[in-house]
Amino acid sequence: MPLKLLRRGDAGTVTIASGGTTSGAFVVDGFSFGGVQCPASLSSTTMTFTVSDTYAGTYVALVDSAGNAISQTVAASKAWALPAELFAFNFAKLVGGSSEAADRTFTITRKG
Repeated sequence: MPLKLLRRGDAGTVTIASGGTTSGAFVVDGFSFGGVQCPASLSSTTMTFTVSDTYAGTYVALVDSAGNAISQTVAASKAWALPAELFAFNFAKLVGGSSEAADRTFTITRKG
């Protein structure tokens, strides 16, 4: 009898407030991969990330081995995969490339 791999899954939302660029924190600890679904309206065309070991801790930019920000091209009503490097940390935030004209809520899905 084949064994079924059971993965822990979770979905939630984070918001970038009107006039802001940074979302609230979301958990990545205990997960292996995930994705983001963008809202129907969005000012930003790129997204970067900040990470922290604690929820209320100091968040720092997520960069590659050359020191460049890990970024993602984004668009309204589109979905994209979270970068693998994000899952080395406990908590993360989305950082838009532009200030948002209104509150923007993103759906974050993660799998363990």
